[in-house]
Amino acid sequence: MKYVLAALLFLSVSSIAQLAPSPLNSQATNGAFFLNIDDSARIFVNGVEAHYNKKAGKYQSKEVALKPGDHIVVQLKNDLGTRYFMMAFLSTDKKTVVSFNRTAFKPLPVTVVSFDRPASEPIPTNLAKDFTDEDFAKISKYAKADTSRKRDTSIPFKHTSEYIWGESDECALACVLTSQMFMPAHP
Repeated sequence: MKYVLAALLFLSVSSIAQLAPSPLNSQATNGAFFLNIDDSARIFVNGVEAHYNKKAGKYQSKEVALKPGDHIVVQLKNDLGTRYFMMAFLSTDKKTVVSFNRTAFKPLPVTVVSFDRPASEPIPTNLAKDFTDEDFAKISKYAKADTSRKRDTSIPFKHTSEYIWGESDECALACVLTSQMFMPAHP
């Protein structure tokens, strides 16, 4: 019996140690988002706008600080024709990369957003700026991968991000950053 309890205690401590964020990622990392978008994207980090573009193209956001647990919301809008979105983050010191694939993002339903609007008036999805961890956990779908677009060099550093989109031409995608997403940059 002693050995069984000792083994369970060891496994419990080992599991807890694996869940703790690594010291490298326990503090915020400064850097910028790099994205390729058709047509427009608005990016929020913990409800604060970090980037906005009105036209299709390649963009770099202003400097932002990211850490595990942060919430990212990307509001996407397609006006005409094709639609695509790919984003990665590079630290200012060029030592850390965060890649975003389809399973990093979940489509945000409008029910998780509350604004000062009459209850009878629907809330447009593209107004979503933040979400709760509980709401995120309830969403079972992931962003849609755009398999028609091949990886390219639109983002000027090595990453594993994918082209993705939501359910419609106007959508909001949500992501909770994990410590595993912060990877060493490769030259």
